[in-house]
Amino acid sequence: MQIDKRAFTLIELIIVVAIISISYSLVVPNIKNSTTDSVNLSNLKEYLLSLNFDKRASIVCFEDDKECSIYLDNRVLKHKISLFHDKIYAYKIAPNDELITQEFSDIIVDGFSKRVDFRFDIDRVMSSEVAIEYKDSFIYYSPFSISPLVFGSVSEFSSYNYSKKELAKEAFDAL
Repeated sequence: MQIDKRAFTLIELIIVVAIISISYSLVVPNIKNSTTDSVNLSNLKEYLLSLNFDKRASIVCFEDDKECSIYLDNRVLKHKISLFHDKIYAYKIAPNDELITQEFSDIIVDGFSKRVDFRFDIDRVMSSEVAIEYKDSFIYYSPFSISPLVFGSVSEFSSYNYSKKELAKEAFDAL
């Protein structure tokens, strides 16, 4: 009886499978960590738009957590992202450009009500409008632009908002 020398032995196949398994276990966790660690306040919108969702994607940061949960179409993802390490203050902009402290509705998680510090929603057309004060910056997320606007203070944002309205009024008057 002749043995075909071109075939792999069972031992060789097991060794190849073991090498592939070890390589996979080393590479995949690093890829997952690099994608969630690369999310920050400046690319928050881009990150959410890159996720696979039908109607809405949200990032929700709870008062007692250092990590934020990601919701796609009201389903929470298993991995979380770290956006804030200090206390944040969220505001909404009133029609008269006054900043009003943003109050977010509590969310039930595992049967317990959790207080929400920050929530950012986006759908395929536009995002929520929110301004946050974090550390020494004031960050404004416009519903119509991808990148947020970053200001050194609340007064700097207010003067920007006023000048933006004046330019729009001048353009309208020119018509």
